[in-house]
Amino acid sequence: MKTNFEKIKSFIDSSHLSENDKKDLLDIFGKADETDLVEIADLIENDPSLVSSLSDNLKAKRIALGAKNGDLWSKILAEEKSQLEGLEN
Repeated sequence: MKTNFEKIKSFIDSSHLSENDKKDLLDIFGKADETDLVEIADLIENDPSLVSSLSDNLKAKRIALGAKNGDLWSKILAEEKSQLEGLEN
């Protein structure tokens, strides 16, 4: 039986992301506890296109942090919240 990380990894590996973007996501998910990955693995399994959204979100957050732009950070979090609420419905 695959671990949740292995499930996520297989979806990331089969995505159309660049190798660097794949590595970035795998680095992030590799630091998470297996139990924290349960819901993420389920969400990605139900909608593999979320891999691209997660990558875009990570890149946007890095840009906002690098620029020390609080307004951009707030905008990213608001969009993230909206997306998460959409997943719940």
